[in-house]
Amino acid sequence: MKEFSRKHIHIILCTLSAGFILCGLVMLIQDFYNSTYAPDTSAATVQEASFSSADVLFLSSYSRSFITVPDQEKGMLKVFDQYPGINVTEEFMDTRNYPAEGNLQNVYNSLLYKYRNQDAFDAIILADDAALKFGLRYRDTLFKGSPMVFMCINDFDHARGAMNYHDVTGKTENFDLKGTIEVAAKLLPKADTIVTIYDETDSGLGDFKQMQKLEADFPDYSFQYINTSMLYTDELTQQLESIDQDSIVIFMDAFENADGSIYDVETSAAFIAEHCPVPVFRASIGGLGCGLAGGHYFDYEAAGEIAARTVIDILNGASADAMPVDYENVSHYAFDYDVLKKHGLGTYVLPKDTEFINEPLSYFRQYKAIILPSAYIMTGLFIGLIVLEISNEEKRRKTRELTYSRNKLQYMYEHDTMTQLPNRSHADVRMQELLQEGGTHTLMLIDIDNFKTLNDTFGHGAGDYVLKEMARRLRLVAVKYQGFVSRYGGDEFAILFANEINQDSGEMLSYLRNILNEPYIYEEQHLTVTPSIGVTTSAGKERLINELFSEADKALTEAKSRGKHTAVFFDATMHERILEEDNIVLTLHDACDHDGFRIVYQPQISTKTGKVIGYEALVRLKSGAYYPDRFIAPAEKYGMIIRIGRIVTEKVIHQMAVWRAQGVELQKVSINYSAKQLQDEEYVQYLKSLLQKENISPDLIEIEVTESLYMEYKEQTNMLFRQLRELGIGLALDDFGTGYSSLNYLTFIPADRIKLDKKMTDTYLQQGKTNIIKNIVNIAHDLNMTLCIEGVENRAQYDLATALGCDDVQGYFFSRPMDGNAVPYYRVEFLDS
Repeated sequence: MKEFSRKHIHIILCTLSAGFILCGLVMLIQDFYNSTYAPDTSAATVQEASFSSADVLFLSSYSRSFITVPDQEKGMLKVFDQYPGINVTEEFMDTRNYPAEGNLQNVYNSLLYKYRNQDAFDAIILADDAALKFGLRYRDTLFKGSPMVFMCINDFDHARGAMNYHDVTGKTENFDLKGTIEVAAKLLPKADTIVTIYDETDSGLGDFKQMQKLEADFPDYSFQYINTSMLYTDELTQQLESIDQDSIVIFMDAFENADGSIYDVETSAAFIAEHCPVPVFRASIGGLGCGLAGGHYFDYEAAGEIAARTVIDILNGASADAMPVDYENVSHYAFDYDVLKKHGLGTYVLPKDTEFINEPLSYFRQYKAIILPSAYIMTGLFIGLIVLEISNEEKRRKTRELTYSRNKLQYMYEHDTMTQLPNRSHADVRMQELLQEGGTHTLMLIDIDNFKTLNDTFGHGAGDYVLKEMARRLRLVAVKYQGFVSRYGGDEFAILFANEINQDSGEMLSYLRNILNEPYIYEEQHLTVTPSIGVTTSAGKERLINELFSEADKALTEAKSRGKHTAVFFDATMHERILEEDNIVLTLHDACDHDGFRIVYQPQISTKTGKVIGYEALVRLKSGAYYPDRFIAPAEKYGMIIRIGRIVTEKVIHQMAVWRAQGVELQKVSINYSAKQLQDEEYVQYLKSLLQKENISPDLIEIEVTESLYMEYKEQTNMLFRQLRELGIGLALDDFGTGYSSLNYLTFIPADRIKLDKKMTDTYLQQGKTNIIKNIVNIAHDLNMTLCIEGVENRAQYDLATALGCDDVQGYFFSRPMDGNAVPYYRVEFLDS
């Protein structure tokens, strides 16, 4: 009887346990099905296409990184990706950072050049107000009358005016200001004033008009407006802090202020929320999570979908003229729970579908990680009972799966996920094992030249493509010549060959060179990809892999120093050069600590007056142990250039004060600035303090930079240029004619003067070859810049420079660099001889 009872209790308990587990499994399966197989109701409806292919241009008013653009692109591509025949070209005007008319002309010239020989686009999407204005302005001359669909237009009058054009339609950015104000009024029932913050950008003025039109809908409120474009930072702070407690504050736009600074939405939102005594609301994207309370937010992804569907209708034969402007609002409520609680506002008055950020988790959501694993554990126990009854074949299958998983994990641990090559940790172990097998081995270290610039210029997608393609080609080399290849670093690869390769290995080196130099084409763009290679051999000796890598790295460094895109074999002299570099570094440290530098000055002569107009300051070691062409590169490499730059600056400004005390009329002095000095974020403040200390006018100082500085560090360089401009310091573009030498960048670099490199002078400043210099002179003058020619060493060169219209010259024909105490006595005497 007891046995019978235990048996039935066991059956009952098992049945109950199985019942609970099965219920949990049903819930898990249902949740899995909903998350995996449930139809995506947000996907755009696929319309039948009557076209096989189409070219569509997406022209945005802003840059790709602007806060609204990714959502617009996402919505647009959600539709277009369903039509394989549609080719979307994207262009960005970046008017937020470059609002001037000159930038619009640059955009026009660039687009005209790119699409001058291309057929008209089948349709054009114009995103935001500036793009709509630009598109209508150049509709016939640039866009050849293509149908246009605009979206996210803040200025409704402008949108209505666009309908007067043939084949133009679109949707406004009808974000729900009214809904935002209404929900704010529920949260702040005592409020009697609505304060609107806006700016004078195209979008800002459009938003301002929308708010003015709403005044009649809220007769019980008085309206106030704060225009950030007319206020400096301290003025804006004062106005925000003086806002009355019984106010509803609507933040619409604050991308610029009176001093010309440009801000993003998050920065503006954080600033306004910090200084405003009441909660701040917003009806457009951005700022939530940066101190704003929330609002009825416009859905830019939905706007992108609507614009794309309109284009599909047009491509299918519909007429844009028959499509009225769409003013329908597409928004959702979203609020910051922490901000509402900070101001003591309840959430019960908000709509039911309101989304919250920073909302405290409910009990279930908070302990979901415990509850669900518990259910899995119970399921596992139940499955464990079943596992006892399965066949040996099932056990073997499980064993095989486990082995496969272990092998897969091992593979993932030892290999780079992008290129599928062995990673550094695995390569070190495997290569050392190969060395221990004996014989002569050769190690190649391959680095992709200018990989950061390629990434910044073409995007990380292009960078990933180059890494994968380089890995594929090196794998072919390794297979053909018995090598072990790995990805050793970010853009660095290593191959260990089981034989000796030297400079006489012509067939192998030729194959390597040819396969690496084959074209790299990414999204129909030809990329310039070149490798630098360092090579070393074990020479049949027992070596450690770390030793070979050290030698290969030295050879790679030598390859880089020779101008890149070459292969260098390690030899003992490289070690000697490294020792010499160490001596240079020690010398520089000693010079920094014991006043070991002196400054010499080379005069710059006006071709119009024949008189000195300034000097270039050049640093020298007092000991004369090394010249600048030897010690500047190590100074930059080891970070000493920052300290040297400050020493040079202090000495120059002090010397100018000495000249003034001697009664010398001060001329402008140019100071060279290295790209590595960008790490000295306080340099401009240091320069300012020296000028104030010695009472030297900022307009007597000129900073010389190279164009490569702007190309490689654009964001930091723009900040440097702005700080120098605000201080009143002049800017000169040095060494023009070397490096990138892009005339296009002259329109973006706010330089006052261009200095032509001596190599250009030697090559082109001679009879019959002056056209290039003449063209550069004309371009410089058209951009309101002056041109200085360096390296003038004889009268014939000076006469040619004068005839070509160059503004000033510099070189040994007038004077070698001189000590500061010789400057007061220097006179230009050659013109009388």
